[in-house]
Amino acid sequence: MDKIFALNPLTRLDYPDPDVIRVGDAYYMASTTMYFMPGCVILRSYDLANWEFFTHVYDILEDTPRENLDGQTAYGCGMWAPTLRYHDGVFHVVFIANDTKKTYHYAAENIAGPWKKSCIEGFYHDPSLLFDDDGRVYIMYGNRDIRVTELKADLSGPKPGGVDKTVIRDVPKSPLGYEGSHLYKINGKYYAFFIHGTRDRWFRVEAAFMADSIEGPWTGKDVICDEFGEVSGVAQGGIVDAPDGDWYGVIFSDMGAAGRIPNLIPMSFDETGFPVFENARRRVGVKSTRPEHEYAPLYVSDSFDSEPLNGAWEWNHNPVKDKIRIGGGLRIEAMRAENFEMAKNTLTQRALYPRCSAEVTVDASELKDGGFAGIAALQYRYGALGISKTPEGYAVRLILREDGGEFCAEEFKINSPRATLRVSFEFGIGKDYAEFYIREGKALRQIGGRHFMNFDLRHFTGCRFGLFCYTTSSGGAAKFNDFRYIDCGRAGEALIELSDPKYRDLQAKIVPGLSKSEIVGVRIPDIRRLAKSLEDSVRERFLDELPHSFYDENVLHSAILCNISDFSEAAAMTEKFLPYIDNWAVCDALSPKGFKKNRPELLKKIRGWLKSDKPYTVRFGLEMLMAHFLDEDFKEEYLDLAAEVRSEEYYVNMMQAWYFATALAKQWSCAVRIIENRRLSDRVHNKTIQKAVESYRLSDERKEYLRSLRVNAKKRQSN
Repeated sequence: MDKIFALNPLTRLDYPDPDVIRVGDAYYMASTTMYFMPGCVILRSYDLANWEFFTHVYDILEDTPRENLDGQTAYGCGMWAPTLRYHDGVFHVVFIANDTKKTYHYAAENIAGPWKKSCIEGFYHDPSLLFDDDGRVYIMYGNRDIRVTELKADLSGPKPGGVDKTVIRDVPKSPLGYEGSHLYKINGKYYAFFIHGTRDRWFRVEAAFMADSIEGPWTGKDVICDEFGEVSGVAQGGIVDAPDGDWYGVIFSDMGAAGRIPNLIPMSFDETGFPVFENARRRVGVKSTRPEHEYAPLYVSDSFDSEPLNGAWEWNHNPVKDKIRIGGGLRIEAMRAENFEMAKNTLTQRALYPRCSAEVTVDASELKDGGFAGIAALQYRYGALGISKTPEGYAVRLILREDGGEFCAEEFKINSPRATLRVSFEFGIGKDYAEFYIREGKALRQIGGRHFMNFDLRHFTGCRFGLFCYTTSSGGAAKFNDFRYIDCGRAGEALIELSDPKYRDLQAKIVPGLSKSEIVGVRIPDIRRLAKSLEDSVRERFLDELPHSFYDENVLHSAILCNISDFSEAAAMTEKFLPYIDNWAVCDALSPKGFKKNRPELLKKIRGWLKSDKPYTVRFGLEMLMAHFLDEDFKEEYLDLAAEVRSEEYYVNMMQAWYFATALAKQWSCAVRIIENRRLSDRVHNKTIQKAVESYRLSDERKEYLRSLRVNAKKRQSN
């Protein structure tokens, strides 16, 4: 299995309460979706590092006034904390819904569905299911007081006379008692994992317990208490084993208004069998069971050409399907609502940490007076930017909600019922906010100021983008086209924002072997600025995403490596990148500043690069030999290294000639002997002389002497 690196936080999206299993070579993660539909999302991975949407367990959970937004809401409620298990050829998902006060059980022979729905008698907060070796079934659950209840074989309810007792209690003074149960049996021992809080402040802590019997006694302690950057602790989630026997925790952290995002933490067992977690860190080495698998992103841009919707989309509460039409755009009929929060048929996607944007073209020509349609930042402190219809015509309006209620932050008339609107998110300590824009040609005009948001328990979800259409009167509709999701925390998406079509066309002419479709068109100064501005986590993720899709991404990769000052890191990252370089422009953009700090080790690397069978690795080796070993560190033997290179590749020959032309300018007495003794191929020999003669650094006398050393290749061949 190939080793890769997982970068935390894993999904960068709000996938809370993760429970993970492995079946064969595939990992599956079930996560809370609250009041969004379809619900109970399941993701898939083959390496624990990369995740993609796989399925939803249900389309709607219940047909109730709260889940339908019929004058009531399920905000802060809905389904949460699923437990996912695979037993005897059947997948099981169990969770509670706090608005219906029921415990739901879904079962399927294929994890893609169809799923059969039933209910378990009783209400089990944050449940975890265990199928024991002897055929008995248990559910662990609770808050502060953790209970174990034995279930009937069909999971319909408690087993009469079975185990039903409190097995673990948290201390009374912590702000959050044990909850988020995850129950396992491994090598004959029972293990339970919980989240709870520290006594003095709100901070997530993960605790683990172990027992020889399901009934106890259970012994345990805190196993993760980690600041880990911009989070208030890492806790709550499941554990899973890899095919090679390694163990990991998939455990979420609070990332402010972005939500609760899973992290991957290596785990092992000590000599007593007790679980031991490593400290949370950004990079975790993992192995892929299918290294060739290509993962679809967890977010999507969409033209809404046809059904079904991509799994990244979820409706806010139950959709009213006969008011929705997909094809040639998304058309939503306006239904009456007193405000944005009560609007039905709002279509949402999660917002990416640490920053992202989304824009959409809104056609409000079918709206009637009182109608309002657009794109929103959805959380309790929401912001909704849209086109409103009034008796006077159309206007762009920004509605914000703060603790004091909803208000209009800005409004202005527009002549057309169509506009392209954008919402941008920025997440981090002290900077959870949304910004709102309207596109005017290629430019963006900001509307209102920064709207600060937070993770509010009254909604209990991370921020989302939402496409909405509602009315305070009656009737009308709006159409949405060309929804574009921009991952501003991904270097590739940031490049697209900097693209210049004219520069793209120029690059396609001067960089051989590239078509316009392979070039974004970003100027080098912009790429260098971007390389310096990327956050560490974004930079690390980008460097791991090889091969890249665009020429500009490879140039950016080179620019990032140029900024690495540590020799060992620069050398390792360069070795990793060199096999993917396929043109001279990317090759010549790469010159890490860290190489200056250890020239003896660099020389060893260069010797290896010059022997490579990859032409641009050889070219790079020649370039580094020229850049670092023609001045104070020069030795005549280094000329022999360059002279011994033999290649039929044009761009290797050109770099070899460039090297010796430079050597003639800097180390004449040694370099000219290479030319006099005709140590180079005829092509490189003559090209070296041509470049040297064109240089301003040689005297006219030396240039004339070099001209006399030219080789007539045709004459030599005839002889």
